[in-house]
Amino acid sequence: MLYIKVNLSDDVVLTAPIYDDEIYTKCPECGVEHAVDPKTIAQIINGGGDFIGTTVYCDRCSKREGVKQIMNKKEAAQDERLVWDEVSEVTWDKADKYGVTW
Repeated sequence: MLYIKVNLSDDVVLTAPIYDDEIYTKCPECGVEHAVDPKTIAQIINGGGDFIGTTVYCDRCSKREGVKQIMNKKEAAQDERLVWDEVSEVTWDKADKYGVTW
């Protein structure tokens, strides 16, 4: 069994078991509390991340972050004078998925 242990004082120790469906965080964008699935926890650990420095967006905001990344790619392509067609295929597919219009 995995658990969290907090020493409240020299004489008082608080322990709480950790179950895979009871791990929560707050979205850094909107502040809503949401569950973190075990696959995400495994990705954090396997990627060498730490729990303090990790943020997990809620479903709604993660879609917005995906849109922001799309917009950033579009701007980068224009700024660097890249051939727009090379970026647009991926961008347009994702934009349609998230309901973004240009």
